[in-house]
Amino acid sequence: MLKKIAICPKCHTKITCTGEIGQKVECNCPECGKKGFINFTKENTYTKEDFKEIDFYPLNEPYAYVRILRDITSFDNFYKIIEPILTQHEQEILQFIQDTLLKSIEIRLDELEKEKVDDFITEQIEKIIKDYSIESDDVLLKKIIYFIT
Repeated sequence: MLKKIAICPKCHTKITCTGEIGQKVECNCPECGKKGFINFTKENTYTKEDFKEIDFYPLNEPYAYVRILRDITSFDNFYKIIEPILTQHEQEILQFIQDTLLKSIEIRLDELEKEKVDDFITEQIEKIIKDYSIESDDVLLKKIIYFIT
């Protein structure tokens, strides 16, 4: 069984699909319900042996990394971004905090000094978590701050 990750074109949710070579599998987005198909053909089904890793480095350590791969047959380069994965519940919390943050900020971020924007956003996120009694540990808080900033 092969596994592919698709990105919903409507809401950008990551969707995991499984299938066998030759199958056309229908995938449904768990967030917005959009339906689509993933083809498991040899042309778009790759294995580790199809690529050579060229480079790997952090973009925003410890949350985001990039892996640069080269297709050994076509010599095309692919950039694969590696980010934290959120559970369905964590995605819902993130969405709620984003929505609440957008409604509650009464200052334009470009009016703040560039160095103070991240601190301001972090304070606002922590305030929302406290005000709405959202259960959150330090790891979830850091993930939320990463995705929002």
